[in-house]
Amino acid sequence: QIFRSGQPSERNFPFIETLGLKTVLFLSPDPPNQTFTDFLFEHGIHLEHLPPADSLERASEMVTEGTIVETLKILLNPDYYPVLVCCSVGRHRTGTVIGCLRKLQNWNL
Repeated sequence: QIFRSGQPSERNFPFIETLGLKTVLFLSPDPPNQTFTDFLFEHGIHLEHLPPADSLERASEMVTEGTIVETLKILLNPDYYPVLVCCSVGRHRTGTVIGCLRKLQNWNL
């Protein structure tokens, strides 16, 4: 299963627990907040932070082709499921990646 959202806050954690996540893909040049990373660690959820903090994406604030490719490699591998794809707000970066995934799955866009 693949889920998407903005960065969850503490009030979302009880619901996030019910998803039984194995992986979180965090698509932002800034790291997720400490409360969220602590939650992931406490629940044994693997965090993939893409892009790396030193990438060129910080300057442009746009998701790059490289980040999309790396993210899709993870999303197309069921070993990472269930997985949550999120970014700071959950619209632009997350929406772009999920749109690319849907295109690969032959969805009508």
